[in-house]
Amino acid sequence: MTRKLFIMMLLAAFILACGETQQTAEESAPEAPSQEELALNKENPVGKYGATLADEAILSISDVLANAPNNVGESVLVKGTVTDVCPKRGCWIEVSDASGDQIRVKVNDGEIVFPISAKDHPVTVQGTVDKVELDHKQAINWMAHLAEEKGEAFDSSSVTGPMTIWRLKGQGAEIF
Repeated sequence: MTRKLFIMMLLAAFILACGETQQTAEESAPEAPSQEELALNKENPVGKYGATLADEAILSISDVLANAPNNVGESVLVKGTVTDVCPKRGCWIEVSDASGDQIRVKVNDGEIVFPISAKDHPVTVQGTVDKVELDHKQAINWMAHLAEEKGEAFDSSSVTGPMTIWRLKGQGAEIF
């Protein structure tokens, strides 16, 4: 009787196993990271991004900000240190110079991807001066978006009115 029991158990196991679908190697393998994810998480950020930098005078960020209203649409070259990077898509960097002045460099999503590892690295950036004016509601939405990107809490009462943002539309950069 033990032999019959063994054969029945073996047969039951075979029938149950046949009903299971086998996963292919493609289905069971983790999804490969996209090119954008690879660029965003690049270990060594040193290199050139976007267009080749023009051979023009490097301006201080404070000069760019002080003269921004007169230079909207003009190409400028600045040098500083990357103090922050967009953690989602690498579509912007914050650049600070020796005086402590800071400017955001925004690029079109996916065209240039600044790696998160660029933080604290020296950078030279070329871009056109851009003015973004936000009414009160847009300013609240903008600040909420920034907080969400960083996983931080946001209190909408901290935004008290409209806001003007001066930034560079990035064309190219070199991180050292």
